Amino acid sequence: MKSTPTRGLALLSFCLAATLLCAQTDVNFELKSMSLGPYEGMTTTVAGADEKLAQSCWRDLMKQYGGKCKKSKPEKFKTEGVFIDGIGGADGLNVYAMFEEQGEAVKTTVWMSERGNFITDADSDRDVERFKALMREYGQTLCSESIQQDLDAEQKSMDKVERDLTQLERAHQGYLDDIERAKKAIEQAEMRIEKNEAAQEETRLELEKATDAVKAVQALLAAGKC
Repeated sequence: MKSTPTRGLALLSFCLAATLLCAQTDVNFELKSMSLGPYEGMTTTVAGADEKLAQSCWRDLMKQYGGKCKKSKPEKFKTEGVFIDGIGGADGLNVYAMFEEQGEAVKTTVWMSERGNFITDADSDRDVERFKALMREYGQTLCSESIQQDLDAEQKSMDKVERDLTQLERAHQGYLDDIERAKKAIEQAEMRIEKNEAAQEETRLELEKATDAVKAVQALLAAGKC
């Protein structure tokens, strides 16, 4: 079934709203406890996403830099010795990530350290700005993936409704076809009834003639004339 103008406008409005939402990814430093103690981590909160999707997006982001996420507590992931352009020096970074669902949103907190020194708001502008850019990139990716999931779910729902409508339309046509067949059957039955009634009338006349003939013969027999 082809897309209707209304459906196209709805999807366009949805995509525009999604673009604006993803463009508003905020990142901030926040003092928060993690496995090595209380340190400043960079946070971003994405509405509509859940923890499972957030973890998947973060793993993919670390893979882009050749890092592999390992389990860590109380945060979820630790990525050791990863090199991220524009952050830190030649020793590689240890990156920790925590994910917290907050109603219909997920908050991600990330800590980065090099040789035990955590990147904070007081560090060099280059490290901080690149850290923020990385978190915005992650937040926008998570936002886009979350919206894509919603869009896929809406598409599946819409496809199901379209299939249901198609089935109803086919059933409706089937009923119309049944009515046409029934009309033809009725017309044929009415014609047969007319022929039957005419045949009945002819047969009655023949029966009357045969009855009269029998009565005439019986009268002759009674009169002794046969």
